[in-house]
Amino acid sequence: MKICLQCKLNLEEKEFSKASRTKDGLRWTCKKCCKNKMDQYRSNPDVVKRERARNNQYNKNNPDVIKRAKKKWENNNPEGFKRYNLLCKYGLTLEKYNEILASQNECCAICKEHQSKQKKSLYVDHCHVSGKIRGLLCYQCNIVLGHFRDSPIILQFCMDYLKHHGTK
Repeated sequence: MKICLQCKLNLEEKEFSKASRTKDGLRWTCKKCCKNKMDQYRSNPDVVKRERARNNQYNKNNPDVIKRAKKKWENNNPEGFKRYNLLCKYGLTLEKYNEILASQNECCAICKEHQSKQKKSLYVDHCHVSGKIRGLLCYQCNIVLGHFRDSPIILQFCMDYLKHHGTK
């Protein structure tokens, strides 16, 4: 037998839920009092709004929540995000990226336009077959290589086409 601290009734131990932090291993209030208190708590509209927001915020299965959390972290930690991204995508450290950038005089490896003229930092160009890093490119040059499937043959055809038809 145990006395409930809420209703002050002397009840059997089976009327109490388990609690690992108490000496006797049972909650201080009986199941009925716990339920009443929880029902009262959940009937409060402010509490319901808060709980819904909290559950939505931490729901790991909600892709929108995950996307927002990643974006927030990215905005708050730009260098950390860049470091993480380089390492995960290319196995490249930020130090090695900066080394390559310095060796290219902070310019695109193809068009030689300086990074300061770009909206974003230079993109890592890599071979899609071997994964080997070739250099750093501006957005436009990176897109062009992607559209031509990194094929020198297709690029040569484009050069021949432009030479034949000229630019007017």
